[in-house]
Amino acid sequence: FPCTQNATASRACASRLMTSRMASVMTLLVDYVNIEWTDRQLVILESWDEPTSINPEGRHGNDSLFKAGRAAVIPLANDLGLEDDDLDLVTLDRLGELAVCAGFDLVQREGVNHSSVRVAVVEDGWTEEDDEVEERKEMFWDGMDTMDVTSLSPKCSSAPHLTVGSTWPQHVTQPATRCGPVERALHRGYLRQMDTLIQWKHTDASLTFEAEGQAGNWCSRPSRQCRDVCSSPSNDLEPWNWCSTRMMTPRLAIRLRKLQKLAEKQNFGVRVLHAFSE
Repeated sequence: FPCTQNATASRACASRLMTSRMASVMTLLVDYVNIEWTDRQLVILESWDEPTSINPEGRHGNDSLFKAGRAAVIPLANDLGLEDDDLDLVTLDRLGELAVCAGFDLVQREGVNHSSVRVAVVEDGWTEEDDEVEERKEMFWDGMDTMDVTSLSPKCSSAPHLTVGSTWPQHVTQPATRCGPVERALHRGYLRQMDTLIQWKHTDASLTFEAEGQAGNWCSRPSRQCRDVCSSPSNDLEPWNWCSTRMMTPRLAIRLRKLQKLAEKQNFGVRVLHAFSE
């Protein structure tokens, strides 16, 4: 990024402004580029097309994806940070391949000398899921709303007392031994992977979620700022802007809901300090 990082939205470079989906996929592409080439870096030459006095409708016009922050032009720069016009076609072909792997919905060769790549994404929240999948999601949250833990109370009365440093079951020393190994680490840029997680929707007073960090600090990635308030779910349709403390698998959410309900019966609440972590 050639522009200053810490700037307000009104003063930020237009090339730094983009949709949440574009930001998540672009961040993943940066990781790929850093692994592929140690002497080059990705440059965002264009992103959001800001209206100016010279171009009141932007350089690309009102109907362009650039106007919505859903397109970008991305050349590579050398280790001095200067755009490299002498890239060979093999390198540019590889950049296009990495862009496809990162999850961009459109990848095109760009420029007079084909020295850069144009990428674009669909709008935030767009999904290929059918009505049946959406119906199952609604049924899941309806079940969470009406969950009854009355039958669990007798079992909890005989549960073991855990002191600081103790574990249940006692013989387990590593979480993976009891819960299974991690098959792969999740990344917000892998949109299909993020479909396996949900954002906790409820805002009951008996269950609170800690902030990710101080506003203005970087969380998870050096292109994503921390959310300093996680008391309610994000209205954003993309996981990029969800609080990590509110993100979890449905299975974990069901267990957490049971714990919350049982705690309410004992007149105390539950506080979530950490959940999903990149």
